[in-house]
Amino acid sequence: MTSKGASARSRRSTIAATAGVRSHARPSTHPSVPGASPRVLAGSAAAGMDGVVVISFLARVTREIRGRGRRMIRSPPLAPKARRQTPTHARFPDRRRQPPTPKEPLPMRHVFAICVLTATIFAPVVVAQAPGDRIEAIATARHDRLLAFTVGGRVATLLVAPGDSVEAGQLLVELDDREEAARVAHLEERVASDAEARAAEARLRLAEIEEARARDALARDAAARFEVERYALETTLARIALELARARHAETRHDLDIARLRFDQRRLLAPVSGVVEEIRAEEGETVQPLAPVLRLVSVNELRVDVRVDAARTLDMFVGDEAWVWSSLEPDSPPVVGKIAHIGGVADPASDTRLVRVDAPNWPNAPAGVRVFVSFERPEGPDDPRSPSPFDHLLRSARPGNGVCHQGFALKSGSRP
Repeated sequence: MTSKGASARSRRSTIAATAGVRSHARPSTHPSVPGASPRVLAGSAAAGMDGVVVISFLARVTREIRGRGRRMIRSPPLAPKARRQTPTHARFPDRRRQPPTPKEPLPMRHVFAICVLTATIFAPVVVAQAPGDRIEAIATARHDRLLAFTVGGRVATLLVAPGDSVEAGQLLVELDDREEAARVAHLEERVASDAEARAAEARLRLAEIEEARARDALARDAAARFEVERYALETTLARIALELARARHAETRHDLDIARLRFDQRRLLAPVSGVVEEIRAEEGETVQPLAPVLRLVSVNELRVDVRVDAARTLDMFVGDEAWVWSSLEPDSPPVVGKIAHIGGVADPASDTRLVRVDAPNWPNAPAGVRVFVSFERPEGPDDPRSPSPFDHLLRSARPGNGVCHQGFALKSGSRP
């Protein structure tokens, strides 16, 4: 009964306080706001006071729950019967009577997690550009090709191995092409032999000679007219037969070209000069059409995609020079590249545009490494390994620094 009465009194006091606040927020004329309606001002004030009351009530409930939880952990549990007999104010005394708990320092692992989370959220904006007017990016190979056959078949010969240097047009892999080779040889023989066309030409010459004799006989009244017409028709038929023979010969040449194309489809050639990076088939295996068989990479030239501030790209043009430093060769001078492409659409999230740079590679340097790009001519030696803002953030969060860049104070000697 005591607990139910206390709860009822608490609810009545909250309702009364809310009603009191609303009674003070009745519509009234506000002389300091010209042109404002008293009803609108009253509604805004009432809504604001309702929000304050709700926030205050939630804050009070939260504090009460936290205080009860701590006291329940510290105090021994009560038996069910004793809990029913003990009043609420005895089991949960007022929190204001407890001595204040001193603030404990934030553990180091929590601070480090908060720092990493903050850096991850702002990574697209902060890590885009490196200090010292050099932008960090990844250098990829200018030519990175996955080669495949357009037809299926059994791998007959592998002529290269991973790591081999090849030239453009060099034969790399062959499929079983015995059927195609036989068809090509047959068509080549037919093209080389023009006996049918030569026979048609001979028949045409014979028909023309007989037609000429018939006309001479008709002129001497030694032959009838229908005989002349018959020899003229035979000449026409011989001429048509010759045209058909020539058409069939041309069709055979076209069949030979198609057979040679199918034969070439079973031979994989290098489209560019480069290095064989990977082979995904073995001799005797059956490959499917368009399934990657070999990866060819050309590392003589690099391609670097850089995200540059949109305002800076207004003064850049295709063909302008760019200087590229490698993270693997920090002491070597930069290589000079050219701007090959400037993106026409800016990224609204980071306010940057894509700038593509083509540059020569360093000797024996791989692709896929970190580089630093500058669009201004370097005047003196500088460290290309400039740390990024994320590196500064991690360095500041190491144990012993005492303060993180995010503003969380640490206590010296405290364990996380």
